[in-house]
Amino acid sequence: MAGTPLQIAMSVMRTGEKLRTLLEEAYSPLQLNEPRAEVLETIAAAGEGGCSQTELAEALGASESNISTLVERMRRDGLLYRMRSKLDRRCSVLLLSEEGRDKLQRVVTTRETRLAESMQCLTDPDRQVLRGLLNRWAAALAQLPQGVPASGIVPSTQQRGAA
Repeated sequence: MAGTPLQIAMSVMRTGEKLRTLLEEAYSPLQLNEPRAEVLETIAAAGEGGCSQTELAEALGASESNISTLVERMRRDGLLYRMRSKLDRRCSVLLLSEEGRDKLQRVVTTRETRLAESMQCLTDPDRQVLRGLLNRWAAALAQLPQGVPASGIVPSTQQRGAA
């Protein structure tokens, strides 16, 4: 039996939470969390020239004010530098410090190891099928209208407010 849509969705969400916990446990000894790891990865991916705070915010889908606070804390913790751009002295760029590069390498290695261990129960074909199914589901979810249930039924809280 395949299960109801709710059962399947709840299973996916529970699995996601377990994965998040697994990764947070991997980051913890390095005094990192997922947002900090994403910042390190994004700046590293930008190459030797680094990236601007605006580019970082866009890449992470975050507001510049949230990124500004996170960047300042990470700079204070010695994980990155804010330097004047060599191309445009009016702008500053973010670059990883030696400690930031070291932590990024360690977190990538740890994360890859932990995820590989967690997926040992799946064969290569299983992983390929799972990835395809999740991608197809994600694409379908992206097509749904936001804020309005697919059934067209208005939640009871909205009905009361309209009365």
